[in-house]
Amino acid sequence: MEAIQIEINNHRKVFAIRELFTNKFRNLKLEFYAKPHTEGGPHPEKMVRNSSFTVGDCRSGGKNGMLIINPEMTPSELKDYLRNTFGLETEIYRWTEESWQIIDSGDMTLEKINRLNNLSV
Repeated sequence: MEAIQIEINNHRKVFAIRELFTNKFRNLKLEFYAKPHTEGGPHPEKMVRNSSFTVGDCRSGGKNGMLIINPEMTPSELKDYLRNTFGLETEIYRWTEESWQIIDSGDMTLEKINRLNNLSV
């Protein structure tokens, strides 16, 4: 499985990033938190649901650039990368038999979680 490359800038729609992620990892979902009240502050525990929100609506810091998602990354590595590089707070979910659940995968890679989840559905 090849890496995903996604251009990140303040005008990029959050739904487009989610869609590109899900096209690669069909059994996983990437969600974004709303913008913190202060740069580097805690996120407000509110997920972005509005499809018109942009990256700029979700961050108060971070830089623009190319996001490269390697299938060998763990969910925590991806979340740290998004936070530390682009100023985005995110959560990664996997589909269980009945609902989406936050991933607590330890050392399992995105590719492996996606593949294992495909077998359990």
